[in-house]
Amino acid sequence: MGKVFKRVTGAIIRRDGKILIAQRAVDDECPLMWEFPGGKIEEGETPKECIVREIREELGINIRPVKIFMRVVYRLGEKRIPITFFNAEVLDGQMRLNVHADAKWIGPEEIPNYEFMPPDAKAVKKLLKENSAARKREHQKTGKEKYEMDIYEFAVQMERDGEKYYREQAEKNAGNGLKGVFEMLADDEKRHAEILEKKAAGTALVQTDTLAKSKSVFVGISDFKEETKAAPGQIDLYTMALDMEKKSIDLYEGYLAKAEDKAQKEIFSYLVSQEKEHYAVIEELLVMVRHALQWVEDAEFGIRKEY
Repeated sequence: MGKVFKRVTGAIIRRDGKILIAQRAVDDECPLMWEFPGGKIEEGETPKECIVREIREELGINIRPVKIFMRVVYRLGEKRIPITFFNAEVLDGQMRLNVHADAKWIGPEEIPNYEFMPPDAKAVKKLLKENSAARKREHQKTGKEKYEMDIYEFAVQMERDGEKYYREQAEKNAGNGLKGVFEMLADDEKRHAEILEKKAAGTALVQTDTLAKSKSVFVGISDFKEETKAAPGQIDLYTMALDMEKKSIDLYEGYLAKAEDKAQKEIFSYLVSQEKEHYAVIEELLVMVRHALQWVEDAEFGIRKEY
C-alpha cells in the first residue's frame, strides 16, 4: 500500500477568468517549476484552514476556498501523498513573493506553456479539459447566436425591401384608392422589421386587419377599370409582389420549424400569418387587375362584360 505522507492542499485561485500560478524558488525542490500554491496540513488544522494559511504566508493574500476542485493521491516511491485542491477566490491583500521566485495570472489556455510540478499533473489535466469544454460550449453558443443573427438580419432586410416596394406602389397609385392599400402593406412590413430587430423584446405582436380593409377599398373603387388601362405592366409588378410574399411565407415557415424557444416560435408564427394575409391582399388585387385588363381588351372589340 505504501506509507501515507503528510496531507497537502493546493489552491486553484481564479480571478477574471485567469488562474494564479507560482514558480518555485531556485534553491527549492524541483527548482523553477510551476505549481498551484499550497502546503502541508498542520496538526489540528482542517484542509480549508491550511490552504488559507499557506497562501497568506507564501503570497501575502487572503483567499476564500469556494469548493473542492479535486482530490488526488500522488505516489512518490513508497510514499502516498493525499492532495486536496480547492477552487478559491482572492479576498484582499497585496501579493508578495515570500517563498516563490515568481507568481502570475494566466488564462487556462496558457497552462501548457509552463512546466508544472508532478503532483499537480492531474489538476493541470482537469483544468485543460475544463477549458476545452468551456470553449466548445462557447463555440456552440456563438454559432447559434450567429445563426440567429443571420436569420434575423436577412429577414429584416427582406421586410425593409418589402416596405420600399409597397411605398413605391403607393406613390404610383396616388390618384386612386389603391394608395391606401399599399400604405397599409408598407406599414405592416415596417412593423415586421422592427419586431425582428428587437426580437419581440417589448414589442407587441399586433394582429392587423389589412386584408379586410383592403377588400373594402377594392369594393369602393368604382372606376378601377378606367384606372388600369396600363394593366399589363401592373400584372407583372403584382405577380412579382405575390412571389415576394410567397418567399416570405416559405422563409418564416422554415424558421418556425427550426425555432427552439417559445419567443422565436411566437415571432415566426405571427409573421407567417401576416405574410399570408399580404399574399391574399395581392392575390385579390391581381384578380381585379386581370379582370380590368380583360374588360379593356373586350371593350376594344365592342364587348363589355361587367364584373
